[in-house]
Amino acid sequence: AWLAARCGPSDPFRPLPTEAGWYQLLSIPRTMTEEERCMQLAEHDGVIVQPGYFFDMPREGFLVLSLLTREEAFRAGMERVLERLRAA
Repeated sequence: AWLAARCGPSDPFRPLPTEAGWYQLLSIPRTMTEEERCMQLAEHDGVIVQPGYFFDMPREGFLVLSLLTREEAFRAGMERVLERLRAA
């Protein structure tokens, strides 16, 4: 719910609906490959996410976010992710 509230109507990314589980899928613009985006976030923003192809997504354009992280760490990392995606 927190992530959905942080995504505005003009943002080019959206969390996909989920009912339960340990991860959240985030639909992102395909301005680079998922692998390139994951590497960029790790190297420049200190955030580790997984590409959607790890979870057999049918096309490029997804990040997989762990929900096993402590809430405050998740929020801090996601603020950096969202800032990077908004700047893309």
